[in-house]
Amino acid sequence: MGYLNKKILNYNLTNLIGEGGMAFVYLGVHERLEKKVAVKVLNPMLSANAQIRARFENEAKIMSSLEHANIVKVIDYCDQEGTLAIIMELLEGRDLSDTIKANGAIDVNNAIPLFINILDAFIYAHNKGIVHRDIKPGNIFIEKGNRVKILDFGIAKLFGTGLDKTSTGTQMGTPIYMSPEQVKGEKSIDHRSDIYSLGVTFYFMLKGKAPYNSDTESSFEIFNKIVFEPLPELIEYPELNEIIKKAVAKDRNHRFQDVDSFKLALEQIYNGDGELISKKNRPPEIPKKPEIEQEKSTNPRFIFNVFFIISLLLLVIIYFKLLFFDNNNLTQNGDANPTYSSDTIQSMDEVTIGNQIWTSKNLDVETYRNGEAIPQEQDAAAWKNLTTGAWCYYENKSANGSSYAKLYNWYAVNDPRGLAPNGYHIPSDEEWTTLTNYLGGISEAGTKMKSSSGWQNNGNGTNTSGFAGLPGGYRNSNGLFYSIGAYGFWWSSSESSPYQSWYLTLFDEDYGGDLEIGTILPKQNGFSVRCLRD
Repeated sequence: MGYLNKKILNYNLTNLIGEGGMAFVYLGVHERLEKKVAVKVLNPMLSANAQIRARFENEAKIMSSLEHANIVKVIDYCDQEGTLAIIMELLEGRDLSDTIKANGAIDVNNAIPLFINILDAFIYAHNKGIVHRDIKPGNIFIEKGNRVKILDFGIAKLFGTGLDKTSTGTQMGTPIYMSPEQVKGEKSIDHRSDIYSLGVTFYFMLKGKAPYNSDTESSFEIFNKIVFEPLPELIEYPELNEIIKKAVAKDRNHRFQDVDSFKLALEQIYNGDGELISKKNRPPEIPKKPEIEQEKSTNPRFIFNVFFIISLLLLVIIYFKLLFFDNNNLTQNGDANPTYSSDTIQSMDEVTIGNQIWTSKNLDVETYRNGEAIPQEQDAAAWKNLTTGAWCYYENKSANGSSYAKLYNWYAVNDPRGLAPNGYHIPSDEEWTTLTNYLGGISEAGTKMKSSSGWQNNGNGTNTSGFAGLPGGYRNSNGLFYSIGAYGFWWSSSESSPYQSWYLTLFDEDYGGDLEIGTILPKQNGFSVRCLRD
């Protein structure tokens, strides 16, 4: 099996003790000193990928620069004849995820000192200018005696050095523990993203289960909850719940601004001897809004004035929109809408995949099959309340349309006037399934369907199917846009009222997968559309 019973540097690899998507971990024994170590070897199938090699080497460099009692120690690094390996200290115990799976939630008086040790490791790492970006229970190892070791700095990055910019649309991390800014693919991911992930991890320790269930919820559903819904309440420990709520605030400016502050909040309610301190004997952990601000927000006159001003502004906007724009005849750039009749779309690029003939580009029309216009809707508030067909460009920018075409809501997909041109139709659940099964199933189809270029961090898209899937992002049912460059969605025509029941997603490599089949989504979402030849 792989490198089993082989030698790397001076270490004989005697047992496979762990494996993941990118690497294998072996028990290594020094051939002379008989010292036991852990040897993390990059999967040889990935070693030819320059980006992955660089990331693996970056992990070794970062970990070797960290000398802390609560961070796993790197001993050596190997790059010989295509073999890349990190030699690390051997740990005895199991990670936090397996610990809780075996024993359930950790008692609060054990969880707090354990978590404070975890925080100590990240205080040290952040002070060294390193943000982890993939904090989760599986990367926190608990040795005998409850000593903590932080693992896997594979996607860690320096911040505060001019090297902290992440490309727009790039997601780094593990879905359940990702921060809202990671989910949205924001440019700058800093140490406060780690603070969010630490808050979710602390919740997991105390509750004994994660706040979201990846077995029953799709990644898309989890991401929506991360961005828009508060973390479930930790009702068992109200005071700790307040601390966690601050750590996992949606707006990073409202979180603890450094790990030291997170630790201090815990120390204020824990006396170090295994007991929580009564709230009456300490200052409040989470500052409340000033009384004057609370009164202002609930004052009836204040509410009336705000309502009046907003209503007046809306009336002015509607007036000028009616005065200067004819939405049926103008696009956002003021150009006349072209009319797409069934006779003008006969040169659609096609690709044969199995027994199906697919369009190899996303649909880009502004009229239904009968020539009637499909409204373009730019306003977010209007988009979320739609019950009829509409389209938009990502971020309402026509430049995005040149690469990814248009995003349509489900009402447009299933309008009786026909969204697909004559001779084509929108694929059903069964037809999408036929496609993915022909390409090897969910585990293999994504790689073959993804364009070999155009993704922020692709690495594995081959486009051998010719589907040429590009990461056009999506418009959420709330009218906001997310994740261009990182993943793409395509509608199915099948319905499960009041929701659309099926969608296909292609993921960026760093996002955590290749392809996913969805279950239930609001019809107001804006996704790309592909067509099948009748």
